[in-house]
Amino acid sequence: MCTVTFLPIGDSLVFTSNRDETLTRPLAFAPALAELGGKQVLFPRDPKAGGTWCAVANDGTVAVLLNGAFERHIPGGNYRRSRGLVLLDIVSSSDPMREIDMYDMNGIEPFTLLLYRQARFIEFRWNGLRKHIKELSLTTPCIYSSATLYAPEIIKQRERWFEEYLTDGQAKTAESVRDFHSSAGRGDTANGLVMNRGEFFKTQCITQAVWTSYSISLYHHDLIRTEVHEERMRISEKIIYKK
Repeated sequence: MCTVTFLPIGDSLVFTSNRDETLTRPLAFAPALAELGGKQVLFPRDPKAGGTWCAVANDGTVAVLLNGAFERHIPGGNYRRSRGLVLLDIVSSSDPMREIDMYDMNGIEPFTLLLYRQARFIEFRWNGLRKHIKELSLTTPCIYSSATLYAPEIIKQRERWFEEYLTDGQAKTAESVRDFHSSAGRGDTANGLVMNRGEFFKTQCITQAVWTSYSISLYHHDLIRTEVHEERMRISEKIIYKK
């Protein structure tokens, strides 16, 4: 939920997330299916609040969350609902895009959400005061870093690392994206994609959703337990992605 990339590869859409968390927070549960809103939703679960940072549904929806919106904010104490549960509310809706428009975000901590649904891809940011929705291109790779953990100049550095990966002349695959998420910035323990800030924050896992027109796979590498889980679900609605 703190570093996210999007990359179209052939007819696949690849969403990859590094989750940076405090060492005092319980480790997440591995991805599992749940029936929510009449859908089958696959996601790793945060045991503290019950939400998630990455979820896919059998109607072809993909959603990935980052903490913070445009800039670092001061946490406001008790919030009405966890951001990870807000993500599940949106994904489990019959119309996730409309759910974002209608959802009461008051009392929710600022966050950024990337949402793919039926050939529409959006960036949604809630800054604590207003909703900001931006349409994204399905042909343009992008990288996001959480504004709560990374200063603007570090975010720019991470964008340069991503550009170097994109232009290195090597074929791009879901595995190579995971390698990027594992190795970019290696040696910079505070700001590399796999970071370790001692007793404060550490990258706990890498989660990747790969969408195709007929299925979605969810790969989850727990870096603390050194466990890998991979699940796949068929898409119940035949949706053709067109570049």
